[in-house]
Amino acid sequence: LLLNGCASTPQPPTSDLQAAEQAIASAERARVADYASVELSEARDKLSADRSAVREEKMVQAQRLAQQARADAELASARAEVSKARVVNEQMQKGTDTLKQEMQRKTGDQ
Repeated sequence: LLLNGCASTPQPPTSDLQAAEQAIASAERARVADYASVELSEARDKLSADRSAVREEKMVQAQRLAQQARADAELASARAEVSKARVVNEQMQKGTDTLKQEMQRKTGDQ
């Protein structure tokens, strides 16, 4: 019994690649690089490596890199949101402290 030795070449991970590209583009539009440049840079690097893997027909590696690029871009977005929330929280705390001081000053004047 002979088995056919010709295996079909796996298809490029088009949907994973598109998802990674969209996640990176979304992060760039949200100015994530201001808060999480390392993670966004890693996502871009993995996307570039993904494209190279596709050209070299290393589809399993390409799929893994595309998924990692998307995850890195999403991580960058999440870290940026946390950083932005911290800034807002600090500003609110300063405002609250100022109001408390003002109230104490006014009650002390009477």
